[in-house]
Amino acid sequence: MSEPLAKSLQDFLKYSQDLNLQPTTIKNKHNGLLRLLAFLKDRPLTLQTAKLFVQQCQQDGNSIGSIRTKIKLLRAFIHWLYVNKHIPENFGLFLVMPREHKKYKNFPSIQTTEQIILKATEIKPEDNKAVRKRKTELRIAMRFALRTGLRVGEMRKLKGPDIHLFDDPPSMIVHSKGGNKQLMPLPMDMIDELKPRLNYDRLFEFSAQNAIDKLREGAKMLSVVCDPLSFHSLRHIFATGIMKQGTPIQEVSRLCRHSSIKITDSTYTHYDISDLSLSLNSHNSIIRQGLNKNQIFENLKSLISKTGIGDDNRFLTEIKELKNGGLQIIINPRFQQV
Repeated sequence: MSEPLAKSLQDFLKYSQDLNLQPTTIKNKHNGLLRLLAFLKDRPLTLQTAKLFVQQCQQDGNSIGSIRTKIKLLRAFIHWLYVNKHIPENFGLFLVMPREHKKYKNFPSIQTTEQIILKATEIKPEDNKAVRKRKTELRIAMRFALRTGLRVGEMRKLKGPDIHLFDDPPSMIVHSKGGNKQLMPLPMDMIDELKPRLNYDRLFEFSAQNAIDKLREGAKMLSVVCDPLSFHSLRHIFATGIMKQGTPIQEVSRLCRHSSIKITDSTYTHYDISDLSLSLNSHNSIIRQGLNKNQIFENLKSLISKTGIGDDNRFLTEIKELKNGGLQIIINPRFQQV
């Protein structure tokens, strides 16, 4: 092992710590670079040996995702070496990133996920005090995550003083990845539930494993067929849900606190064929002029459905075709019958 390179590795990790990266992230960087040094032995780090290292990882059966992670780490380390004048060229730019064929997740809608959470955390007569408290805490934490897209770590860092209910609009300070603090909006329908927590040292007390168990249990109870749910799934459902209902990708990116809009685009913009068909046939004036009445009506129905108002129990939505060939859209508030 080259002593100068080993010393550079330690300096690079110290630099990573100064960026306030998560301890697990620094640990993964450390382990990844140790593998690189073990592979190099006494050979220098060059474009050729870096490529050979990647090839060795491929031969060892590493997944595409794992190889992409290793290349990102290599690029970051090589860039750091170049900036600090340890090498004359930033050759990490020439490492080819393999394409990742993502399997898009089959997750339920925001509305269905809300019902899963409520079902899974129902208080039962036989539940003791501890179980009731655990279910209550888990319910409010998961509902909050579904409305905000916060990560598990961000949820755990939230304290009562981070919540500003009396701002206009109500807001919170989110402690994001990399030690960043960002001002984000609060879900207005949970204001009353948050008021008693303003003095809490930790706003939410919950176990991520309990969340996994309850989400999967709730999905099974409601016969919802989907990919296995986790706490992080709530973030995915939040982002894809608001995007499909028309929120601009720039705003979704800000709400998710992504460092680049490219991350939002590659992670969450996987529309199915019906979404793409609606955009193609409703937003293109040339195509729209050539549609017949029934096709236009079907597009209107789909556009109304995308607003999510049909899933809002406070309203009764009816779409009727009239005898004269017109289309009648009725949206009335539901009143409790006495």
